[in-house]
Amino acid sequence: MMALRKHLRRLKTGGASDPIDRWRAKPLDRHTQKALHLLDALNETRPLGGSIVECGVGSGYSLALFAMMLDGHGDDRDLWAFDSFEGFPNGSDKDADWFSPDRMQIYKAFDVEWVRTFIGELSGKPALADRPRYVEGFFPSTFDKYDGAPISLLHLDVDLYQSYVDCFGFFAPLLQPGAMVLLDEYDRGTDETKWPGAKLAADEFADRHGLSIEKHFSGFVQIRVPEGLQAR
Repeated sequence: MMALRKHLRRLKTGGASDPIDRWRAKPLDRHTQKALHLLDALNETRPLGGSIVECGVGSGYSLALFAMMLDGHGDDRDLWAFDSFEGFPNGSDKDADWFSPDRMQIYKAFDVEWVRTFIGELSGKPALADRPRYVEGFFPSTFDKYDGAPISLLHLDVDLYQSYVDCFGFFAPLLQPGAMVLLDEYDRGTDETKWPGAKLAADEFADRHGLSIEKHFSGFVQIRVPEGLQAR
């Protein structure tokens, strides 16, 4: 009986030994929010067919999610992955004062072999590392390697103003009506101070084409492509 009273007292006080604590609600972490955003967009754009393009692969997390989700749903869309796979380019005066490629040295480790290994380990299916079509090199010099297929989903995680401008400039004309553009950096958390150029480039693109930037429930943002985008 004494032990039961002590147990009930701990429950009331919410102490460290509270066995209910593990079930208390906690905010979703960024990786979970990202997964929800990608999954919603994949489901919404699946009827369009075409290709999925990711610019800015980093360590490979979102690319791995794409490969896993496409495989799990029997979705046969082509998956393209554009990145330098050797770190960051130089920034511009539209980016934060703190930024320099030298401060982002860790990204030099994320070469294609790293990303392939990451996809295999995260998914438990090493063969999924073959799903993306990897295109190595700094933007925009590698964009002409794209085969020009209509794009149903474009995921941009490129951090810097000029990188966003380059991606919008090349890939926007290839977006199908009904396609979606997902932005990793915009106004979530510290984005506006850490990557101000990303938001600026996205706002300029949206204003130029009369588009709206929508907030997804995950906290990330997206742009829906209407009929006639290419003609504006």
